[in-house]
Amino acid sequence: MTQSSVYAALIIVLILSGCIGSERSGVDKQPDVNPPSSDNGNTNNGGSTGQKAIVITDEQKSAIFRGMNVYFGNIHSHTLYSDADEGMPEETLAWARDTVKYDFYAITDHSELFTIPFTNYENFPDMQPVLVNKWDDIGAKVDEFNKNGSFVAIRGFEWTSEEYGHINIFGTDTYTTSYPSMPVIGTTDWSTDLNTLYTWIDEHNAFAQYNHPCDAEGSGAQNLGNFTYDQRVGDNFFAMETGNADLGNNDEYYYNYYHILLDNGWKMAPTNNLDNHHFNYTSHRTAVICKNLTRNDIMEGIKAKRVYSTDDPNMEILFSNGANWMGSTMNYTASVAVFTTVVLDDENITKLELIGNGGKVVAEKTFAAGQDSRIVSWMPIVNVTENGYFFLKVTEKDENNDEAQRYNTELNVAEKKDTGGVQVAVTAPIWIVKVPTSQ
Repeated sequence: MTQSSVYAALIIVLILSGCIGSERSGVDKQPDVNPPSSDNGNTNNGGSTGQKAIVITDEQKSAIFRGMNVYFGNIHSHTLYSDADEGMPEETLAWARDTVKYDFYAITDHSELFTIPFTNYENFPDMQPVLVNKWDDIGAKVDEFNKNGSFVAIRGFEWTSEEYGHINIFGTDTYTTSYPSMPVIGTTDWSTDLNTLYTWIDEHNAFAQYNHPCDAEGSGAQNLGNFTYDQRVGDNFFAMETGNADLGNNDEYYYNYYHILLDNGWKMAPTNNLDNHHFNYTSHRTAVICKNLTRNDIMEGIKAKRVYSTDDPNMEILFSNGANWMGSTMNYTASVAVFTTVVLDDENITKLELIGNGGKVVAEKTFAAGQDSRIVSWMPIVNVTENGYFFLKVTEKDENNDEAQRYNTELNVAEKKDTGGVQVAVTAPIWIVKVPTSQ
């Protein structure tokens, strides 16, 4: 029996034993109305009124996720070293760890501002400019705060162009900027357009995230060169933000650009980041699936694109094809594909959608009102006739009221959002390359 067959058999055993919601045949059947519940009679905070808390053991979860864990964090943030209004690097890291309680957190200040002497006129109006290597200091602070098993701290930077867009870059010992007129402290690397930036990323073996696409007025503004694929950095770009600051997947603003990048050939996972300039936050998270909470494991999970974007702060998602995780690319000879999905949360799931080429829904499963659908599974079967991608979109009721009050994390003002009372999560795709049977 192959590894994928063993895994499929394991999921079926868990379904039939009642550990997770059932999907016994087809792609549009409803799950069991009564998944297993605890014996203590306590209601689950955040679940529908009167529902008993669903119990899934650590052993069962470990079996479903194959020994992996889901960690939640933010990989787009700013400090006073660039354009934030509060928070030195050490203060921001402490806030992320102790107040928001992220598992991982990346400081990604604007690189063009690394070259400007540091001042804090707002809080210290008489302060004189101080020459400091901001890049090196951020590196020292994330190393100080990084504690394997409890909190992962990461250094990156945001390359900024009003013409081409904003890009977070990770995994380098130095940085580049799009503004060559700035005074230089600690770097002489300038990349004024996408061509020179892509060369820099490739030469430095960096990995990158495309931030808040088309977040500017005007035709073609900030759209990564019309989303044109460039094979030089095809394996360097790992993600695009489908959620940024106060806009989540449920707003569909950034999400609607996601399939355009995928259709153009990019292999990017979706992320949902705070892009914060103040000490406020939303429920939105970037989720990474990896074995342990260490910097190396988080970085490995990011590079492998075992990543998803979620409006909910603790929704756990498995999306795979046999033993192949979200983020995988598969050479495929079969005419059909079977995907395994499991979603674990403390709020009721209302819909699962399998999204394919062109952003089209190729299969879906809905859950009726009144069902306990906080733990669900689904195994859709779809025809595979061409190269393409498939990813999972999850919609749930916002029963915990996470979205009732969201901060605009750039303007530092509270904004009540009408999202229809739902939250949405989007996974990295599984890419399929059709090959002849003889191969």
